[in-house]
Amino acid sequence: PACLRGDRGGLRPPGAAGPGAPGAGDTALAQLRLESPIVTARGDPFVVRLYSPLRTVGGGEVIQTRAPRRRRRDAEALAEVASLEHSDFGTLAADAVRQAAAAGTTAEELARRLAATRPRVEERLKELEGQGRVLSIRGRVFHADVRTRLEEAIRHTLTAYHAAHPWRRGMPREELKVRSFGGGGDDRLYMLVAEDLERKGEVVTDGAFVRLGSHTPALAPDEAAAHRRLAAALRQTRFGLPSREELLAGAGGDRAVAERMFQTLLDDGLAVEATKDQFLHREVLEEVQRIVAGHIRQHGDITVATLRDVLGTSRKFALAVLEYLDTVKFTRRVGDKRVLVHADSRA
Repeated sequence: PACLRGDRGGLRPPGAAGPGAPGAGDTALAQLRLESPIVTARGDPFVVRLYSPLRTVGGGEVIQTRAPRRRRRDAEALAEVASLEHSDFGTLAADAVRQAAAAGTTAEELARRLAATRPRVEERLKELEGQGRVLSIRGRVFHADVRTRLEEAIRHTLTAYHAAHPWRRGMPREELKVRSFGGGGDDRLYMLVAEDLERKGEVVTDGAFVRLGSHTPALAPDEAAAHRRLAAALRQTRFGLPSREELLAGAGGDRAVAERMFQTLLDDGLAVEATKDQFLHREVLEEVQRIVAGHIRQHGDITVATLRDVLGTSRKFALAVLEYLDTVKFTRRVGDKRVLVHADSRA
């Protein structure tokens, strides 16, 4: 539409807004930006006046409230607005739902926006849902186009991630959500779409990771070799709690390859961060868990000093591993002792 733009009030008289602007006596679609909020609804008449000199420059009828900004050169957007001028209530309701995007809306919000009764809105939404144009998720309504775009965004995001990280088992679940869904959307929509894609086998959730159903992690020969060296070094240190840097420095070969493979050890749970930047092999952790559980079942509890003596290791290691076991709810601290969280806890 030919927007009326200018200074205070955001308006200029017809003919003063540049080429293509409506002239005196012309009619056109226009998007008005107001100085302050007003209460209005579709179909309300309005008059546009200048501040100084005070004179009427035009008027019209409200087609759409709280509309997104549209540009005059966007033919698709203009056609959409033009269609709204003579649209029926169902089309108006569907458009309002579309504008709500991934945040969705409710029957109550739509009733206020469309200046209609809630029963009328609910009846129309039921018809639109039957036609597949909108979907309702626990009281919130979303447009079908928004769902389709989210599905495409998830597929595209995963495809790009696998291409950049072929060695990784998948994309971290929260990272996928942020990249494909962003902020401002309603979690109900994301969960429904993600679950539907998984049900169809298009994506697979693997612990904290998500991947396309067609993706299989692939390691190049140098990556596989680095992976074996890192895993072996971590296993051999046993209670040494090496840092990330110590492990990478001892891995040899290309540094970038070693860093990627260390990440795969973390992804797969083979490397466990017992405390900040101190790691142990999963098999070693499981061995310690069995020892801790057995001692507690036999003696009722275990202390840092006792575990140190049983393992023949340092107090530093015993303290770090017991604090880790507290964190994962395997043990619980009572004074200076630890007891099992569950009587049947095993490694």
